[in-house]
Amino acid sequence: MKKITLLTLYCLLFSVYSTFAQVPADSLTGTYAGIFKEKKSTDATWAINLDTLRVESIDSTTCKIIQMYATYYYWIPTVPFTFYTAYTYCDSTPTNYYYKFYGGDSVCFIDNNIPQPPPNTYTISYQFYGKRIKKIVTGIEQLTDNEKQIVVYPNLTNGKFTVYLPDDRRQLANTEIVIFNILGKKVFTITNEKIQTSIEIDISPQPKGIYFIQVKTWQGIVTKKIIIN
Repeated sequence: MKKITLLTLYCLLFSVYSTFAQVPADSLTGTYAGIFKEKKSTDATWAINLDTLRVESIDSTTCKIIQMYATYYYWIPTVPFTFYTAYTYCDSTPTNYYYKFYGGDSVCFIDNNIPQPPPNTYTISYQFYGKRIKKIVTGIEQLTDNEKQIVVYPNLTNGKFTVYLPDDRRQLANTEIVIFNILGKKVFTITNEKIQTSIEIDISPQPKGIYFIQVKTWQGIVTKKIIIN
């Protein structure tokens, strides 16, 4: 709870700071790491997870986020959708649902009291508070060594592909691969129990479409994308 309070205060402080700082919309893209909160109206406390939000494309003319991904994909709304900033453009804020960028490379996401389909009578609230940890420059993300060394091939596949991992025993011994479909549903998971530098995967029974390959190592999480055709 203390972490959440500090992150909330962090966003508020940057809200004040950004009144005097003007940041181009193109500089808002990148990867944000922070805390994701979820709570049903029937729950007494928030469920809390660490999460990573990746904003890939923004249209500052229409104030729309064009492309975005997250570790917990199910809470990401359909794009494009409106974003807000604490700057002089796109600077209004709705009361119940918004993504808002603040000075100092921070973002807050609020989506409270979402009605659920019958026969459910409760609502669900989502919140995310994050700090940017990686930028995208002219559309090309600044990759870490870990991301460069993790390769998924082929990207266009019939469902069979290989994940190539760094030849680092610390990473290999602590690697988990999780695959999500475009709706955020987990369809496959495997751990590198044999400590291999390449892992062959077959998800050909899955429907055609886009899938996200999440590779978890001791250095962090790397997300790749494939298309089953």
